[in-house]
Amino acid sequence: MLATQLYPTDQPHQLPSASFRKRVGSECTQTDFSGRSLPCPEDSGKARSRDHELDELHHKVFNQAYAPMQELWKKAEQEEDFLTCTDVRRLKQVPVFELTTEFFAKFDTSAEKCGILEISSCNKTYQGVKMLPGYIYEGTTEDQMVVPSFVVQILYIFDDICEEDAFYKGSAERPLALSKELMHVMATGSISQDFLATENWKEHKPTRSLCTYAQVIHKAVKTRSPSEQWFQHFLSCCANYYFRGVVEVHRMWSQNGSVPSLQEYLSTRLHDGATELAVHIIEQQMGVTVSDDVHAFLPFREAKLVAMEHITLNNDLFSYHREVVENGYRYNTLAVMQDLEGFTLEQAIDATVRCLNHLTAKFIELGDVCKQLFADTPHGPVVDRYLSGLETWMSGYDMFQENCRRYRKPKNSNEGA
Repeated sequence: MLATQLYPTDQPHQLPSASFRKRVGSECTQTDFSGRSLPCPEDSGKARSRDHELDELHHKVFNQAYAPMQELWKKAEQEEDFLTCTDVRRLKQVPVFELTTEFFAKFDTSAEKCGILEISSCNKTYQGVKMLPGYIYEGTTEDQMVVPSFVVQILYIFDDICEEDAFYKGSAERPLALSKELMHVMATGSISQDFLATENWKEHKPTRSLCTYAQVIHKAVKTRSPSEQWFQHFLSCCANYYFRGVVEVHRMWSQNGSVPSLQEYLSTRLHDGATELAVHIIEQQMGVTVSDDVHAFLPFREAKLVAMEHITLNNDLFSYHREVVENGYRYNTLAVMQDLEGFTLEQAIDATVRCLNHLTAKFIELGDVCKQLFADTPHGPVVDRYLSGLETWMSGYDMFQENCRRYRKPKNSNEGA
């Protein structure tokens, strides 16, 4: 009842389900993250300006969706009718785009040549996410699925290496060095001579395979970029992911072993989740170009941000068991709520679901505003198609996480990870 008062919606929330909380995870022990201080690289004025605008929009969404959580639980702590199912099915459900065996075979060949498949941890990640693009991007042609497929693979492999590989876990300098080199490779297609002399390259086979794979991905993205402007924005999104996301996370945890506040966590998490990059790819993947006039429209920008927030929270909900319980990695919304706000795991799950429901309703509202405004303009068809891509991304990611083995808590010891 309290949730629907805070976040009104014309659709009733689904009934609670104790099994939903059980699937997300169980109570876990505290794990410290140690490491050395990590300096942030210098940024251009233009990058700071874009980031400032993103922060302003983020704070607006935060105040609407997240800030009420603390008051909510002061009032609702004794409630037993917790919300435990999301309203994501209010979004359109698009059938999974079936990629062919021949399509995957080409990627397998590239990954094998670069050494990805012979490294068990990298191969596990590669196999676990290879179906994801078919869920989150509306299928048109297989060629238009090449860029999202390559980008998904390298992001997840890189993320797992930094979080779980003993060579990188707990280090501040090594993830920074790898981030800089991957940015160099994505921009130029070549591995720098200086990096070949580092311990990252000499002592760590997954690093060598990942950088070599990045060369393949550079060529695939560059040749399929709709324009040079799009490619430069692609690189900017990559830089935000690496330096304002991954590197900043390592800086926070190496200094404090935790994050300063829930709001700061959520701001950094947007970059760390590569949501900006995933949203940017929608234009290339769907074959549309959104004009600067449309991008400048505030409700349109807010709709993109709400979608990014939605994906971030949804991922933290489903990945809690894998990240926090199994790997002791507490950079997760549910863990941060427990550490900073004193929530129980059950309260954190239900507060997160309430916020997801609010964001779902907000996205639908903003999407309707954008469609109505541009309906009778030349921008109308492009806006409709782009918003359709965003909606598919949100609902498809939820569907993927519910069905993939990467995030599901095993029912028994024989089921696998």
